[in-house]
Amino acid sequence: PIILGASQEKPTTLKCGQDGHTKNKCIIKGGSMHFKITASAVLSGFTLEASSYASVLVAGDAAAMVKFLRCRWIANKGEAAVMIYNEELGGAIGDQVSPKTLTRPSGASSGVEFEYCHFSRNDISFGEVVAFGAEVKVDFSAFSGNEAEVGSVVMLAGAAGSFAEGALYLANSCFLDNTAVLPGTVFLEDDANVNVLANTRNYGAGNKITSGNSCTEVFLERQGSCLEDLATCSGICMSFQEDACNPEVIEIIDDGTDTNTTVPTMAPTPAPNGGTDPAIFKRISYGQSGIFLRSLLIGLFLLFGGIGGFIYLNKKTKRNGKSAAYSSVPSQSNGGGFLKKLRFKKKRPNTIANTPAYEEEDDGLEDGL
Repeated sequence: PIILGASQEKPTTLKCGQDGHTKNKCIIKGGSMHFKITASAVLSGFTLEASSYASVLVAGDAAAMVKFLRCRWIANKGEAAVMIYNEELGGAIGDQVSPKTLTRPSGASSGVEFEYCHFSRNDISFGEVVAFGAEVKVDFSAFSGNEAEVGSVVMLAGAAGSFAEGALYLANSCFLDNTAVLPGTVFLEDDANVNVLANTRNYGAGNKITSGNSCTEVFLERQGSCLEDLATCSGICMSFQEDACNPEVIEIIDDGTDTNTTVPTMAPTPAPNGGTDPAIFKRISYGQSGIFLRSLLIGLFLLFGGIGGFIYLNKKTKRNGKSAAYSSVPSQSNGGGFLKKLRFKKKRPNTIANTPAYEEEDDGLEDGL
């Protein structure tokens, strides 16, 4: 593998082309592992395919922060697409070791962030993203058509009593047509130090759990160990909130091309052959029709209000024996005419104070990069 291990203070930055975009076609394919990262790093625009164990092993400690920006993992096999594990406090990883049998690290692993990333058609034994006692942030990313035993994102604890905190920030992402055995497309192990700190504005459709469990979204294990005995474990299922995939994520799935991505709706339309006919997802258009309608209504209101005011004042001057001539310029005495008195309350703009956000506090990932 390519090994990245430099100073924690100054991260190593690797970009595909000058702008770090997948369109530049930096493709790494085959082999047991593509990258092993032990220190802070930023990877942007890479496509990682067909690894046989783990495409990326993030093996550093909590002092390291790793960010993947606009990267793709396609058709990888083995145990994981990305594994986050503190080797120094857990033990060296061989290329055939299952996450189930790894020694749990006695301290936290590196923090990892995925932004504008796509995991697609990976056939994994354990999970696409597997984290041991790590902070993981997934934002504006997609998981589509993957298969795994545990799930697309798997959050596991460190060693017992180690207080290796695991925290998941999950936002603005889409989970489409993924298959797992254990409950939850996203799985969190039962441990006081493993928590969901955000599950905001995510969408899921077409995901399947082959063991028969009904939870296809975020599963919080609360009793027993699903990894050891699926029949005796239970937990809480958290729903994804959105009823449509974010347009920016649709573009990530399309990889910037106009392929008119097809995704299943929340309630698929039955097809004639008894299957399901997924609807074509239409990108959301924000605000343009609403602005036009409001402008039209305001214009009509002002027009008819002005005509009404003119008729009223004209009749009043005639009754008082005054000249029928009317001046639209208000006098000093009446304090202003009709149009001057008319006021519209402006809509209060969204601010940090009144808009929900999944980062209530600095998560340390972006700042660390």
